[in-house]
Amino acid sequence: MDKVSLTASMRSNLLSLQNISRQVDATQNRLSTGKKVNSAIDNPSSYYTARSLSNRASDLDALLDSMGQAVSTIKAATTSLETAAGFLEQASAVATQALEEAKSVSATKEWLAGRSEVSAIVSSKDELLDALDKTTGIIVIYGNIDMGNTSIHLKQGQSLVGVGYFQNLNPDLADAEIDKFSKLTWSSLEGTNSALYVEHNSLISDLSLTATTSDITDSSLIRIEGKSGVTLRNLDLSADTSSNTQNGIFNAVFEDQYSMVSLEGNINIRALNTATEFFGIRVISSTLNMGSGRLNIDLQKAGYSFGLIGNTETMNFYGNAEVNIKGGLGGITHNGTVVMDDYAAINISTTGIAIGYGTLEIRSSNTILKAEASSLFISNPDDWTLFNLKAVAGARIMNRLGTFTAPPGGSDITFPTSYIDDLSGQGFILDAALSIANDADFAKKMADMMSDNIPAFTEENIETWGNGAEKFNHITNQYDSLIEDAGYKGINLLQNQNLKVTFNESRSAWLDVKGKDASSAALGLMTATQDTFIAESLTQLQNALNQIRSMSSELGGYYNIVLNRQDFTENLINVLEEGADKLTLADMNEESANMLALQTRQQLATNSLSLASQAAQSILRLF
Repeated sequence: MDKVSLTASMRSNLLSLQNISRQVDATQNRLSTGKKVNSAIDNPSSYYTARSLSNRASDLDALLDSMGQAVSTIKAATTSLETAAGFLEQASAVATQALEEAKSVSATKEWLAGRSEVSAIVSSKDELLDALDKTTGIIVIYGNIDMGNTSIHLKQGQSLVGVGYFQNLNPDLADAEIDKFSKLTWSSLEGTNSALYVEHNSLISDLSLTATTSDITDSSLIRIEGKSGVTLRNLDLSADTSSNTQNGIFNAVFEDQYSMVSLEGNINIRALNTATEFFGIRVISSTLNMGSGRLNIDLQKAGYSFGLIGNTETMNFYGNAEVNIKGGLGGITHNGTVVMDDYAAINISTTGIAIGYGTLEIRSSNTILKAEASSLFISNPDDWTLFNLKAVAGARIMNRLGTFTAPPGGSDITFPTSYIDDLSGQGFILDAALSIANDADFAKKMADMMSDNIPAFTEENIETWGNGAEKFNHITNQYDSLIEDAGYKGINLLQNQNLKVTFNESRSAWLDVKGKDASSAALGLMTATQDTFIAESLTQLQNALNQIRSMSSELGGYYNIVLNRQDFTENLINVLEEGADKLTLADMNEESANMLALQTRQQLATNSLSLASQAAQSILRLF
């Protein structure tokens, strides 16, 4: 097909009209989309830069949602803590009321005076010295008596008891409503003075005894010279001294080979200050019996110290007797015989030996001997003080190596070496994995044995909960329920769960919101019973409130950080989107003006093309 030839003017006008048409199409596209850059063809640099900015803005927008959920999670925890603090304050009010009610109930002097066994009721040093001089029988210590540097001498048949000794005997008072506060204190005891001397057929019961001194030389600070029939029951014995001593800070000496001294109830012995020597109980030529209760000896602040030390005769621990000795150089050192029988339990935690010299007889497999010491036993052949161990079949001894079980037929060993830790070479069976706590027969007893020392008798312990215990426990139960409900979308920051909040698209910036255990158990709140002290619960409540406030402050810090990042991210998204728009959006006013101009040019180009074609039409008219 032959090609049609156009004139130069017509071709020029046609090209101009085509160019204008393309410009009209581009302008119409900008007007319809609002963008001057719709693809990489329009402007590669602007297109890809704007796309990068828009993608980042989109990523941050997704993170913004997670930040909002994190804010809600933290807010749920802080709101719960505010309500929880109200519960604790309510529990504190209940405890305070119970304490006030408890202090108003006590064994009155009038009631005590009616007891036939009571020979005197004393509330001062002079009254006590007068009673010791003129009476026999039971002398009741009513209140707190400061003896200064004056010693006490109990003659045969005299006994010192606190009002707690008469607990459950008053028909007008419910159980545990007797005032237990009875305390004797000594100060400025110097030279060779001892605070307390005891003869035979005497009882010391339900008392707190505390002595302070700056100088003790060759004597014991507290000396109980017992003969036959001396009984110590429910005592809290403390000594506060930093002086060097020869015979120990507290020294119970029973110097009669026919004497029989009994320990009953809960007996606590402790050093309140640093001392070179501390003998918990020292037994000489006599027998010590403990068939029930708990003996706690705290040597933590003493240097060269032993819990129980003795010479000849026997120390008997049987029944449900429990002995806890911690700190110091040694637990028990005795040239005589230490007997464990029935369900007796001895727990020793010292820096040196657990038991040294003499003989240890374990007569029942239902006993516990647990020794956390550098050496289990010590035997000294140079001094002819060899250690002898007798144990029935199945008897168990625990130390740092594991649990040793006596073989069938039992064991009777005399050790020639100095320090003994490993009994496996003596026929005992070692099971390093075995734990007494896993044995159902011993689990409860081990838990009791390893529990904290019995609290000392103090003025704040004149208390019983009464009906307040039930109210207190109800509030703490509601508190725990609230903590359990503090979660948001499966995360509870008050049950030790953590939350991670990411702040940027590269995940290089984040915040770990660390949860806490805010349960009543974790805060150290006790379950109130008749036997627990109200003042102790008030201290626990205050500590719990302080912990709650600390948690709230920490969560508040997390909350503000996330809020600030949330505001920053919102502003950054706006900046990114604005920057992308500047690169791609069209100026609608400019594009509208361009469209009007192009339409005018298009009309003019059309007219020019028409004029150019008229020359050819003139030639056509010649024919």
